[in-house]
Amino acid sequence: MASILKVDQIEPKTGGGNITIATQDRVMFGGGLASDQAGTRVTEVQVTGMTSNEIDTHSAFNGTNFTVPSGKAGKYYIAFNCGVNYDDIGDDGEVTYIATKVNGTCKMTTSIAHNSTGHMKYVTPFHTVLLDLSVGDVVTWWLYGHATSGDHTIMNGSGSYPYTMVHGYQLA
Repeated sequence: MASILKVDQIEPKTGGGNITIATQDRVMFGGGLASDQAGTRVTEVQVTGMTSNEIDTHSAFNGTNFTVPSGKAGKYYIAFNCGVNYDDIGDDGEVTYIATKVNGTCKMTTSIAHNSTGHMKYVTPFHTVLLDLSVGDVVTWWLYGHATSGDHTIMNGSGSYPYTMVHGYQLA
């Protein structure tokens, strides 16, 4: 049976000083795309270079992938969104999807499609996923863009444009 501690105030026995409460050493990581990345029409590409405003509590995230560190297996919450520019190639985006993969296996996808040929200008698909990860598992992020003509751009979010970023943390 768990103990319950209910108090109105906590003070050190000596009447002064600080009280330190131990916190769990949970993994947190995240970053935004540092610069625009070229996409390739009708091809799934790995999103790399998410090092802007990077957070990495356990040196396990390199802006391209996250590798579960030793002793940190468990449940993870991971969010990914990806801004895509079809405007520079004539507003002709048709289908876009993003994927979160673990060791190369897709664990979550989100897609956006238009019911007519080439009418998307900017899109920002987003998803979250809860994953049960083991030590050494490698998580990566991917984008597929299909435009009527030309290659799209994965956007770093400068100005008022869509932003590409990932973040995650260990739940338990």
